[in-house]
Amino acid sequence: MSEPVVNVAIVGTGVIGAGWATHFLAQGFAVTATDPGEGAETRLREWIDSSWPAVERLGLAPGASRKNLTFTTDVGAAVQYADFIQDEWPGTSGGQACVDRGH
Repeated sequence: MSEPVVNVAIVGTGVIGAGWATHFLAQGFAVTATDPGEGAETRLREWIDSSWPAVERLGLAPGASRKNLTFTTDVGAAVQYADFIQDEWPGTSGGQACVDRGH
């Protein structure tokens, strides 16, 4: 039996990555986002803050909170404990991956 997805990593926090981060947070997941761009963390947090009233109106899952966001510029640290990785890095086609940790 596979373990439930709890920790999500977002690689790339532009418009699409920020949207995914907002979605996963609203669904009650812990999100670790990464982007080496200057000002990326500030832009991501501003995006989430400005989008949060809309996701509240749509309905939040139990445990949903903006406080469940962690940010790092280190990709390795972002994905280290991820159960699911959402890749929105520029130059890639984007994608998702569930991580099998052998539990």
